[in-house]
Amino acid sequence: MYSRASLIAIGIVLPLVGVAAVALRFYVRLVLRRGSHDGFIGADDWMILTGCVFVCGLGANQIIATVAGGLDAPGGLGGHTESSANGDPIIDPGTWMVIRANYPQDIVEKIAYGVIKISILLFYRRIFGASEEFRRTCDAFLILFTAWTLAMFFASVFVCGVHPETLWSFSAKEKRFHKCVSTASLLLWFAITDVAGDFIIFAMPYAQIKKLNITVRDKIGISGIFMLGTLSLAAGIVRLYFVSEAFAVDFGLAGDISGHATKPWTWTTVESGVGLLAACLPPIAPLLRKAPSPISLGSSIRQKLSNRSHRMHLDSQGDPADGEDDLPLHKLEKDGQFTNHTIGSAGGADKRPKEDLDDPSLFSTMQSTTQDVAGDSFNRENGTFLTSATRPRDSENPLRQHSQV
Repeated sequence: MYSRASLIAIGIVLPLVGVAAVALRFYVRLVLRRGSHDGFIGADDWMILTGCVFVCGLGANQIIATVAGGLDAPGGLGGHTESSANGDPIIDPGTWMVIRANYPQDIVEKIAYGVIKISILLFYRRIFGASEEFRRTCDAFLILFTAWTLAMFFASVFVCGVHPETLWSFSAKEKRFHKCVSTASLLLWFAITDVAGDFIIFAMPYAQIKKLNITVRDKIGISGIFMLGTLSLAAGIVRLYFVSEAFAVDFGLAGDISGHATKPWTWTTVESGVGLLAACLPPIAPLLRKAPSPISLGSSIRQKLSNRSHRMHLDSQGDPADGEDDLPLHKLEKDGQFTNHTIGSAGGADKRPKEDLDDPSLFSTMQSTTQDVAGDSFNRENGTFLTSATRPRDSENPLRQHSQV
């Protein structure tokens, strides 16, 4: 998982998955839910779009730190920093890029993690806002996590005051002079509070779901969608473990710099990408419900292939001669693929598959068309029109006689 090829793949795939999830979220808002009470772009959507930009930045930064020194270089993400005889690290181009890229990495991750959490809270407030108590709880956590994001962001920006170049200096005296904060300590506290925050946020909606006036099955389905957010929590726990491991050796500028930075760096990209996806799953739930199951999809494909084969067989036999009466379609039926309706006396048999004739939108069109035919009615049992010549007279219709009485 920590090879250079894997790191490049993670830096590309996870941000792209996040981009796709955010695009589907906006599609649901603007197209599927247009005109409904939630068919508009809200603050939660804009925040998740902002988070998507910074997640893509994390992926790009990971790729740069992996390939900048050359894929064959000993240092760089996915590699190892070699040491001299006295134990000092040998700063090759790959290791040098890891040291330089770690500064923007620490800054961007704070914004990405923060805005994703804020977006989730805004989404909770949007869908469960009818409860005043829950709305106040969301407001309190919004203030808390906004302050957390800003505090971690500015702590990372000014980790060495206004001299960030001190971070990639090997002079301990210079670091003390500029009063640099330990980046390893800052990252450890950030990872701990990040996991604690995720635990709180992903546990919030279940009490509200329990109160919904829906079936138990629907409650389980909705809870399952929200529980996918625990994947991000799991990634955060793994990241916390590797950050703690790196903290023990102070991976900032000691020992195997590239090797110690690779695992925390990788799991930062994984957690942010999975968190972005998890934040978008509940809003795109209407789209997920429209997706066919694998079983129904397979049956539909087999049905369409069978219909196509049967249609080609009918075409090979040729069409009826002009002027001849059309055969009822039930005589062309094979394996239940076609309906037994004959529509119209002049238009001939409708050779569309039965699944098309049963489509509600098509039936609505047919129904509206028949209503436009003056003096005619449509017999749904045999699929034919009853004209004034063929419709039973009132004297022959006992129901009409009874109504007239």
